[in-house]
Amino acid sequence: MPDNAMPQPKGNAPCHPDKGPSDYDDPPSIFSLPTEIFFDIVAVGKQAAEEDEGTRNSLKAYQLSISQTSQFFRQIALHSPLIWTSIFVAATTKVDWLAHCLKGSGHHPLDIHLELERDDPITHVVHLNHVLDIMAHASHRWKTLTIKSAFEHAANPIVRRLCSHQAPVLEHLAIHVDDTDCITSATFQEYVYGNVNRPHIFQNDAAPNLKSVHLRDKALLAFRPPVKAVVTLRLEDRRHTNIPYVIVRQLMIYPAFLTHLWLDGELIGQHGDAWPGRTDIIEMPRLRWLRLRSITHRMYPGILLGLETPSLGTLILEDTMMDDLQPLWDFARPDRYAKLHHLELINADLHFSCPMMKTFLNITSFSDSTVTCSRSRIAGMLIRGPCIRTAEEEEGTFIRWPHLKHMTFKSSGTEDESGRVVKLAKARMAIGLPLSSIRLGSRVYNSEGVLVAM
Repeated sequence: MPDNAMPQPKGNAPCHPDKGPSDYDDPPSIFSLPTEIFFDIVAVGKQAAEEDEGTRNSLKAYQLSISQTSQFFRQIALHSPLIWTSIFVAATTKVDWLAHCLKGSGHHPLDIHLELERDDPITHVVHLNHVLDIMAHASHRWKTLTIKSAFEHAANPIVRRLCSHQAPVLEHLAIHVDDTDCITSATFQEYVYGNVNRPHIFQNDAAPNLKSVHLRDKALLAFRPPVKAVVTLRLEDRRHTNIPYVIVRQLMIYPAFLTHLWLDGELIGQHGDAWPGRTDIIEMPRLRWLRLRSITHRMYPGILLGLETPSLGTLILEDTMMDDLQPLWDFARPDRYAKLHHLELINADLHFSCPMMKTFLNITSFSDSTVTCSRSRIAGMLIRGPCIRTAEEEEGTFIRWPHLKHMTFKSSGTEDESGRVVKLAKARMAIGLPLSSIRLGSRVYNSEGVLVAM
């Protein structure tokens, strides 16, 4: 069979709907299935490989195995261009392999992932430059571009080199740089006080469809992408990069259509800056989704008090402690979060007081995937009903989260957990506000606490 020929079914004829297996001399062969089914199978396999934690090795191993299992599956792979659209590149990536992936992907958009270690041998530089040239020639097909670099050298820049090309279909850009020698005193001042309308990379409208940007560590200081049309922005600092507040502020306010914002790490605080809270209000009328994780915990009140987000529907708080949100409760303006319906906690330690529940009054969905239902404070409070008050709470009866319909917790798989679910369900039914579902891991319980799905 020619290398580019479509695979043809082999073996016995396919089953006829009016005939059973006994009508054939032999049972039908798996190769008699329609070719489209095999295309779907290999596509599902690729998705599973991409979701693996060791994505780079898993995906390449899958791409190799599916194309070398047999002549039949080789033809399936060669005629399944979507298998080859995700390309992981390192300093040691072979040129032949890269060329094979680019050819196999046809004209489809590409997901490029480049990962470079700081200790990559200098002998790899010439080879890497060749690889980058090949990647650059396909920039018109980049749909996502992820660059993870341990060190960005001014003498041999990787990020600036790749991000100087035209990328007309690029939608997602992620740049993670641990360290760099590109930031001089002059470039630092230009970035802090320069015109935010002038990006450092993908200049002159080179990426007109860029909708999602993720900057991590030194990339926050070294590279300013075009963010005017961005709708999803993630700013992440895991290395105490010490970013001036003015940079973070510019990145947040300039995207006029921003709907999703993820702030992760400390971001500011080492330059004498502080989150201004109510002294510097930032209007974000389109923001619908906000996720926060702070190392020193100063970001929580600073952001939640400083941002006016009338359209916010989802709030995710990670590593939040008891006192982090007290300034927000003290501000006490429930109408600020009128559209907030989903609250998610991750490794949080919060006290579910009445001020909190009045601030986030319209919650319909609550999730805490790091705590079991048996240990959840909020579950315990809801089981006790609306009339239990603590000393700091206001007098009178207060129904906690009257609109709550869905709750999600981590599963422990114990009988105590099932009993807790029944108590929670009955407590809400007793006040005429039944839950629609309680999810523990993959198990789902109905409004009566009865298991309905695994």
